[in-house]
Amino acid sequence: TQSKIDKQEAIKQQLEWKQEIYRDLITQINAFQTKFFSYSSSSNLMSESFFNAMSAVTSSSAFKATATSSAATGSSTLEVRRLATKTSLSSGGAVSGALLGKADKAALEELVSRVEPSLVLVCSVMVGVILLSVMLPLMHIMSAIG
Repeated sequence: TQSKIDKQEAIKQQLEWKQEIYRDLITQINAFQTKFFSYSSSSNLMSESFFNAMSAVTSSSAFKATATSSAATGSSTLEVRRLATKTSLSSGGAVSGALLGKADKAALEELVSRVEPSLVLVCSVMVGVILLSVMLPLMHIMSAIG
């Protein structure tokens, strides 16, 4: 009978150890969930900002690098061998010659007065075609309805 009691005590102790292990495991799972799946956590795996954190580092004043959310992961190296120098051009003479032809305000106004009626006519025809293309199907639908 003492052996049965000892055996039951051993089983009870094993169950208590298992419960303790399960509690510890649940605590660790809850901590993991809080750290990586809580919206208030900075290390939230479901947050877009967690994956879009890219950075670019430059050590030259002649070159600037910027990382965006679509930047590829990895490292890039750029070597600047020579900087560009500014160019200047100077001339001792005139850049262009005299203007050819003449600009006459009266001739320009006459041209506009001749072209304007034909533009108005073309625009009126276009508006008429658009109205017909809208109204004819509507009239057909109205006649079908009765």
